[in-house]
Amino acid sequence: MMGTEFDSESAPCVSSAGASRVTAILVNWNGWRDTILCLQSLFATADPRLNVIVCDNGSTDDSLANIRMWAEGLLSPWVSPAHPARNVVLSGARPQSFSVTRPHDTSDTFHVGDDLVLIPTGSNLGFGGGNNVGLAAVISRGTSDYVWLLNNDTTVSRESLYRLVAAVEVDQTRVLASSRVMYMEAPDRVWFEGGIFNSLTATARHVSTEKFAASKSGFLSGCALLIGRDAWERIGFLDDARFFMYGEDIDYSFRARAAGIPLRVVRDSAVLHAVSASSKIASPFAYRHNVSSVIRVSRKHFGAWRAVSIIAYHFAKLSALAVVRRPGLDALRAYWQGIRQGFA
Repeated sequence: MMGTEFDSESAPCVSSAGASRVTAILVNWNGWRDTILCLQSLFATADPRLNVIVCDNGSTDDSLANIRMWAEGLLSPWVSPAHPARNVVLSGARPQSFSVTRPHDTSDTFHVGDDLVLIPTGSNLGFGGGNNVGLAAVISRGTSDYVWLLNNDTTVSRESLYRLVAAVEVDQTRVLASSRVMYMEAPDRVWFEGGIFNSLTATARHVSTEKFAASKSGFLSGCALLIGRDAWERIGFLDDARFFMYGEDIDYSFRARAAGIPLRVVRDSAVLHAVSASSKIASPFAYRHNVSSVIRVSRKHFGAWRAVSIIAYHFAKLSALAVVRRPGLDALRAYWQGIRQGFA
């Protein structure tokens, strides 16, 4: 099913999905090659409702220049012959119009009708901060019914957006919805179709759509997250003060639940994500931010009394990592720092 969808040469009919406008937001940090592949797949949808904002978080690899060259038709990235969406990303699809804003400027330096807007944030604001810059631009435009947060290392099928929006029409723009996210290197293997958060241990895990739907602590991933206008008007921005990366999507999901906003997973909206399907040991950076973020989620939404069980669990896990997985001293130190920062 996945291979057929991504290899299909036909663009979907979008007329039946209404005239809802969608702005996809990508945060780029020294990853212009991945970002361009994602952009090519987005514009290959040929969906007239779609425009895209790329927020560059202070990249030092000439990302903005290269993305702009691509938009102008002066650069075409290499695509692996094994890439599961090769036919889509080699379509040559590009925006008909684009603009580049000044740093920190999201309002008066682009045209409302631009298909692509590049916004330099000026520094690395993290996932939440970068997406908030894009969301602020969407609000200032005032023309979008949905924003679609996408990791820049994702690739969408030609029907991903059409199916996602069509599935949530019953809720109109009062909704949070996630596509079904598959591993890039294993397109038939699910990476995300629902998540559950355990407040007693401050841990998050991916589960089946059925388990997600049955849980009161289910959350959606920010990897491919559709946010309706009524939802962001009620909930506001991502919490980039507490969460630099990781945890902001869990927090946003819980805030949505508290506000009565439904959370949905649309399983036939396919997105490929270039997360490693074989990686077993996280980096020290990932350990530190992941651990601190899930602890902050639990403290923010479930109260301080869970601290005892959280500390006991993470100390036990840290000990197990040291003995069983042996990720190295730097990773163990980072995990410990994550525990401390989570309670800071």
